[in-house]
Amino acid sequence: AALDSWGLGQFPLSYPMHLLSGGEKTRVFLAGMDIHNPSVILMDEPTNHLDSSGRQRLYDWVEKCHSTLLVVSHDRTLLNLLPEICELEKHQISYYGGNYEFYKEQKTLMQEALQQRIEEKEKALKTKCNSIMPTIQRICVSGCIACDNKNCSPPPVRLNSAIEIRKAIKSKYNIFTYSGCLIAG
Repeated sequence: AALDSWGLGQFPLSYPMHLLSGGEKTRVFLAGMDIHNPSVILMDEPTNHLDSSGRQRLYDWVEKCHSTLLVVSHDRTLLNLLPEICELEKHQISYYGGNYEFYKEQKTLMQEALQQRIEEKEKALKTKCNSIMPTIQRICVSGCIACDNKNCSPPPVRLNSAIEIRKAIKSKYNIFTYSGCLIAG
C-alpha cells in the first residue's frame, strides 16, 4: 500500500534497488517513511530526482506530515510548505519563523537596513573628511609635514612641491585617500 501511494505499485517487493531510477529510489525511501512513521526526518534535496507527479505527491505528504522535518532544499515550493526556515551560514544559523516567502521578506529588510547603515557611515566619514580637509591643505600649503615626537619615524620632512607631497603621501606617511579626500592615520 505504501509503494502504491508513491506510484510504485508496479514493482514487486523483490525488485532490485540498483535497477530503479533516482526518482524511483527517492519514492521508495518516502514510502519507507510512511511505513515507519519516524518522529524526525532529515531530507536532503528530496525533490531532485522526482518528476512533477512525484514532487506533487511529496508536497501533499509534507502538508499532512506530523513528523519533525529537517529539509535541505532549493525547491521554493517545498520550502513554502514549511512553517519555519533556518539559514545556515559560515559561522551561524539564523532562524525565521515563517515559510520561504517570509524568509525572503525578512532577508530583504535586513539587507536594506545594512545598506542604510553603510550609507550613513559613508556620509559621516565624508563629513569628517570635509572637516579635516582645511588642516590637511594648510599642511600641504606650508610645505611641511611635521611630527611632535622627536624620534618620529619617518622623520619630519620639508616638502617643496606638489610632486614631493604626492610621493610622501604614497610612500613614507600613513596617509590614504577615500572618496577624494585625504585621511591621515
